Amino acid sequence: MWEGQKCPFGVRDFDHLADDIAVAEQLSHGLTTRDGTVTIADDDTPRDVSLTAAGTAPLTDVTVVKNNESWRTVGHDDDPTSFETYTVERTWNDQAPISGLSWDDARGTEADVYYVRLRQANGGMAWAGPLWVEGDS
Repeated sequence: MWEGQKCPFGVRDFDHLADDIAVAEQLSHGLTTRDGTVTIADDDTPRDVSLTAAGTAPLTDVTVVKNNESWRTVGHDDDPTSFETYTVERTWNDQAPISGLSWDDARGTEADVYYVRLRQANGGMAWAGPLWVEGDS
């Protein structure tokens, strides 16, 4: 069992989407959270990235963005009769060392930055995050 940091979400166009992202170490020791930051044992520690999302219309795609690049995407068809097209629940293991994110030459962070982007078949969109993951070392 692990604990993760959960993020608020934003919604566009009055669609009521619910989404959630959590990041945690595979092992239960060494995990602390504060202000949207998850601290893991060190920069090389593998971590689980878990996502739960639900929409009011079929979800066409749900993307986990890591350091401003699409990292994992779940696609759906838009069959409105299937409950599974309205929801996503996935966990991935990120084994890459923490590399950080640079916005430009003067700004950046040593932490990896994750957020989630959701799109519905009716054009509705939502975002969750950001969530920063850093090593304790």
